[in-house]
Amino acid sequence: MKLVPREVEKLALHQAGFLAQKRLASGLRLNYVEAAALIATQILEFIRHGDKTVTDLMDIGKQLLGRRQVLPDVPHLLETVQVEGTFMDGTKLVTIHDPIVSDNGNLELALRGSFLPVPSLDKFVSERNGGFPGELIFGREDITLNMGRRAVILKVVNKADRPIQMGSHYHFIEANPYLVFDRRKSYGMRLNILAGAATRFEV
Repeated sequence: MKLVPREVEKLALHQAGFLAQKRLASGLRLNYVEAAALIATQILEFIRHGDKTVTDLMDIGKQLLGRRQVLPDVPHLLETVQVEGTFMDGTKLVTIHDPIVSDNGNLELALRGSFLPVPSLDKFVSERNGGFPGELIFGREDITLNMGRRAVILKVVNKADRPIQMGSHYHFIEANPYLVFDRRKSYGMRLNILAGAATRFEV
């Protein structure tokens, strides 16, 4: 038997997917890799059966797992699952955006073909940790920009024939030569504006 690299990769994916199915069947909540592997593996199996369209599979991919079947941060981390399969009319890429959208998945679909027992939903206890990776948590107090930093006030005149824009972190002494101001005073300084913002000097 000779396998091309793509077939070897799909066999490795199937192993990871089946391992995830065994853990799901035992009532374990899946991590990021396990959830992605299970969804991709099942989509490939449905493609192999030959009775589903790409649209059908995109819908099925959102039904397999729910928030209670995965660890708390997985729904926020697992934004997209993509898998390429061979349909009756050629090879196509199936893309599933936000695959975990419900509280409970369809475990019968998730375990179909594995011959593993479908666990009771009661085995999966939902945990709400109140946050997710990358979440921005804002304080209630006002923020003073550049607190304690030395500041100078400069008169800037634009001598160019068009507006000139300066970003928040640009060393001001290196500004466009058509901006006229006291460059000695601006050494080591930048604009006193929000990070990522810019100021436009009109003609």
